[in-house]
Amino acid sequence: MEKKFDSISRCLLVLSAIVFLLFYLVLAFYNRPASDDILYISILKDKSLIQYVHWFYETWSGRWASYFYFYNIVTLTSSFENIHYGVFLYYCISLFILLYSFNTIISIGIKKIFNVIIDIKTSLLYS
Repeated sequence: MEKKFDSISRCLLVLSAIVFLLFYLVLAFYNRPASDDILYISILKDKSLIQYVHWFYETWSGRWASYFYFYNIVTLTSSFENIHYGVFLYYCISLFILLYSFNTIISIGIKKIFNVIIDIKTSLLYS
């Protein structure tokens, strides 16, 4: 009975992870820039990468790494009409970085706390 419960709970966990990824990707694709994104894009189109990051440094914004990342993704598109493809790529890369980070934290944390090495599928599922 307990074995059956474990397999059902694992299937439900896999299903919820798949549904989350599906919803995340659909929302990421249909997301459109907001007013502050349009401001950043308008600033971005007139400046080089160094000027762009320097502008935010002078205006007391501390997210230089994220602006560097945003600049590189958005400059891949040539016109504002296709900006949603760049934004979708931005969200996909962000999701990959988040999954990699959580996977690393979970793997190292379980190894340090419980002295057990878990397989990659389990750690990715919980990530």
